Amino acid sequence: MSITGLKRKQPKTFKVKVITMDAEMEFNCEIKWKGKDLFDQVCRALGLRETWFFGLQYTIKGMLTWLKTDKKVLDQEIPKEDPVSFRFLAKFYPEKVEEELLQEITQHLFFLQVRRQLSFIFLFAATEQS
Repeated sequence: MSITGLKRKQPKTFKVKVITMDAEMEFNCEIKWKGKDLFDQVCRALGLRETWFFGLQYTIKGMLTWLKTDKKVLDQEIPKEDPVSFRFLAKFYPEKVEEELLQEITQHLFFLQVRRQLSFIFLFAATEQS
């Protein structure tokens, strides 16, 4: 193998932080990646196979937005920060949890998110009554 073969260009990357309900992860995202590439990387790191319920969410100009999987990450209106932060959240809820959420990690992530959302609802209700 020649020296030029060893000196292949490394793909240009940017840092991404993904926050789940119980962890933070950092990734080097290639500039050419679409949202699906980043999402797939996160799912692999989590060991999650039931991916269709989840998405990557970010906040821009005070609005919550889901990362589009069919567009390049950098072509979307993501925050200009280092690292770029996303939240890994349930985007869709199953009708029959006991039949549709088979993997333990899927059940765990759903439970944590629902618990957090219920906490906010109860907290909001308590402040409204006082």
